[in-house]
Amino acid sequence: MGVAEKKTPILSVDWPLAGAVLILSFIGLVNLVSAGGDETYWHRQLFSFLIGIAAMAVISNVDYR
Repeated sequence: MGVAEKKTPILSVDWPLAGAVLILSFIGLVNLVSAGGDETYWHRQLFSFLIGIAAMAVISNVDYR
């Protein structure tokens, strides 16, 4: 890939890795819900997950060079 060629950020994502992260996070959330107890635990975990996904999207688009 030359200097002039640039991949769009959405194409440069490692999709199998991102899919594995999403699936494992979803399984973890389902485990929290099925464990019962206070609803604030899985709400807090879901909120943290969404913040993490947003941070990952922003940071992955920053050019490190």
